[in-house]
Amino acid sequence: MRDIRINKGIKQADIAEKMGLRHATYNRLETGARRLRAEHIPLIAEALGVTMAQLFGENTVESEDTNKS
Repeated sequence: MRDIRINKGIKQADIAEKMGLRHATYNRLETGARRLRAEHIPLIAEALGVTMAQLFGENTVESEDTNKS
């Protein structure tokens, strides 16, 4: 999650807002301090603009700058 978010230039606070979570809650999910629940997975994927397969590393995700070339 973190690598995808950073590669896309998205802030944790933006993902949290899209998911309807507090920034601190999303931070705990991303760092593993809080257990990721099944219902979070599609929300995180949608907020990051990736598929659930990409979220789990089944496909690579390039930064938006790379896609523009």
